[in-house]
Order: sequence, then structure tokens, then C-alpha cells
Amino acid sequence: LQHRLRLEERRIPTLLAQNDELVKSNQQFNARFRYFTRYMTTFSKAKTLSKGIYGAFQNEFFFNTLGSKFANNKVFDQSRTYAGIGYRFGKKLDLEFGYMLQYIEGKSNTYTTNNILQLSSFLRL
Repeated sequence: LQHRLRLEERRIPTLLAQNDELVKSNQQFNARFRYFTRYMTTFSKAKTLSKGIYGAFQNEFFFNTLGSKFANNKVFDQSRTYAGIGYRFGKKLDLEFGYMLQYIEGKSNTYTTNNILQLSSFLRL
């Protein structure tokens, strides 16, 4: 089981159309808090996995802390939910395939959902 907390600082520009191009101007400060949790489980009776198939489940939540009026004017910003299946080749290499649902709160009661298929490799040094 993994947990990660981070504070992300961003500069969000205002986009303006000038001469058929988008131009960034007036960058405003925004900070958001991110909380990530990931759970991995083996499909064998072994408590630790040195080689074989495993399942992975994770979620990450994003919450605006400062400058939310420059993002979406809400505390909740987005969520990324993921489930996947992987294979551990040894102590140093995993290969994982999964599905992620990304939900993003927009301005004015709008939202976006993205359905993502993801192939990942993990190399532990």
C-alpha cells in the first residue's frame, strides 16, 4: 500500500486570441493539494511478490487550496481512478496494463471525463 501527498504550485495563464493565435497572458498563481494511494495485490499465496502476476488499484484526488478562482473556482479539481494487471519479471522490472478514468471539474458546472488505456513499465534501480 502506497500513499503520497504533494502540494503542486502552478501558474495559470489567461488565453487570448490575437491574429488567429492563442497568446498566454496574465499568469495567476494556483496551488493544489494532491493525494495519491495505490494498492497492489498478488494472485498467489506468497505475501511478497518476487515474480508473477499482480493487480494494482489506485486513485489520486486533486483539491485547490489557493487561487481556485483561476482554475475552476471549486475546491475539488479532479480525480484519477486506475485498475490494472501486471507481471513482475524479477526484483527490478514490472510491466503493467490498465484502465484509468480521469474526471475533471470545469468552470460553470462543466466536467470532462477521459477514458485511458495505459501500458507502463517500472524499473527499480
